[in-house]
Amino acid sequence: MKKVIGIIVLLGVVGSAFYMLSNTNNEQNVEMYMAEIEAFRKENHEKFLKESESPLEQEDRAYFEGLKYFEPDPVFNVKADLEWVGFKDVMTVKTSKGNDRRYVKKAYAVFTLKGEEYRVALLQDEFPIKGMENLLILAFTDETSGHETYGAGRYINLEVKGNQKQVDLDFNKAYNPYCAYNTNYDCVIPPQGNHLDIQVLAGEKTYKSHD
Repeated sequence: MKKVIGIIVLLGVVGSAFYMLSNTNNEQNVEMYMAEIEAFRKENHEKFLKESESPLEQEDRAYFEGLKYFEPDPVFNVKADLEWVGFKDVMTVKTSKGNDRRYVKKAYAVFTLKGEEYRVALLQDEFPIKGMENLLILAFTDETSGHETYGAGRYINLEVKGNQKQVDLDFNKAYNPYCAYNTNYDCVIPPQGNHLDIQVLAGEKTYKSHD
C-alpha cells in the first residue's frame, strides 16, 4: 500500500514538474514571438525614416513619429495549408489608380481563424525580380478596412517554396501598401475572394499624417 501511495505521489510530482516546464516553455515562446514582432516593426520604422526607402512625402517624413499598430496577438498567427495552382493562372487585378495589373495566382492558403475557415489567393508578379521568385503576397481586406485600417486593404509578404505544404500566415505582420502614405504610388487592390468577413485586429492600422 505504501508503494502504491509512493508511486501516486511521485506521479503527482512529475506531473506538476511537467506542467510547470510546459508553462515555462509557453511563456518563453510567447516572449520570443513578441520580440520577433517588435523587431519587425522596428525595422519598418527605420525604413520609413530613410529618404531612399521611405514612401512618405518629404513634409510627412519631417513629422513622422511612427506607424500605428494593433497590439500583437498570437491568435492571428495561423498555420495555413497551401493548395498550389498547377498551371500559370494569370489574373488581372485593379490598382488604386484604376489601372490593370497582371499577377499570377500561385496558390491558395486555407486556414481557420476565429472558428471560420478561409481560402485566399496568394499572388506573385507575372515577371518577378531576380532573387524574389519565392515571394508571394496575400492582399486582403477585412471588416476593419475603411475603419481602423486602410480602406483599400493590407498585405502580408510570404517566402514560400514550390514544395511547401504549409506556411505561417501572421496577420500581426500585415502592412499597408505604399499608396496609403503617398498618392504617387499605384497599389494592387485585393481580389474580391480575399475578403475576410471578420475583424482582423492585428497588424498595421490606418496611417495618419501630421495634417
